[in-house]
Amino acid sequence: MLWENGFYLDGSVSIIRTTIYVVTKFRIPDQVILGVIIGACLGLGFCHIMKFAKREGFIDRESYTAQYIALSLMSIGLTGFLGSDDLLAAFAAGSS
Repeated sequence: MLWENGFYLDGSVSIIRTTIYVVTKFRIPDQVILGVIIGACLGLGFCHIMKFAKREGFIDRESYTAQYIALSLMSIGLTGFLGSDDLLAAFAAGSS
């Protein structure tokens, strides 16, 4: 019995090969793309909020460290809840 892309379903090796193929082809790119998009959106939104707060005098210079720790925890929590790559989202949020 042949399955698509030449993978056989009648042996244990072919089932493992098929599982690896499906996971790497569909799930990993989905996690990467969604993690980058969520992180970049959170980072850009946070950047605008921080500029507004600094311009209006709501925040001082010493509070920046706590705000960026809160951004990383918020991005990790939100992306983990959605089932995507949380470390990549935190990196994208901090880079934007």
